[in-house]
Amino acid sequence: MKVRPLVLLSFLGCSCIPFTIKEFPIQTSTAIYDYGDFMLFSDSVIFSYHSEYNAEKRERISECIWKASSAADIDPYLLLGLFALESGFDSSVVSSKGAKGIAQFMPRTWKWISEEIGMTYDIVSYDGGIYASAYYLKKLIVESKGDIEKALIAYSGYKTENEKALKYVETVMRFTNHDRNYTR
Repeated sequence: MKVRPLVLLSFLGCSCIPFTIKEFPIQTSTAIYDYGDFMLFSDSVIFSYHSEYNAEKRERISECIWKASSAADIDPYLLLGLFALESGFDSSVVSSKGAKGIAQFMPRTWKWISEEIGMTYDIVSYDGGIYASAYYLKKLIVESKGDIEKALIAYSGYKTENEKALKYVETVMRFTNHDRNYTR
């Protein structure tokens, strides 16, 4: 695999949103592997949900997912799975409970995260939703002492490990780079 050295903070200059990250453990000397395989996989996943999205839009979403996950030091496939499940990559989706955007944030949660990271983007913007969800998921992973299942259950809004919560986790985890056939 080809290695592309990249200073992680350089993602702030991309076409995705610039903001200050208070709690991400960023290591500026870390090299990132070429994300070609991720871009191909994520492009085909996004296309399967929205064939009307042009290649440029799918690539932009994939690139933002990659860069946000790199900044947050989380698996980009976790974010890909979250967005597929939460909104089907449609930032205009509004749930019956009022959650909005690609990451399906409730307005109160969105306001809190926006203030935390100094973000001024609208709740339905792709860039804002992607970076905010990376920040929030990383925070939940840290709070759950690295337990990704617990972090995903917290992200989903389920209060306990019930059947629906475990199905949510299983569905998101099927996208992960570590195990595409995840079962509990």
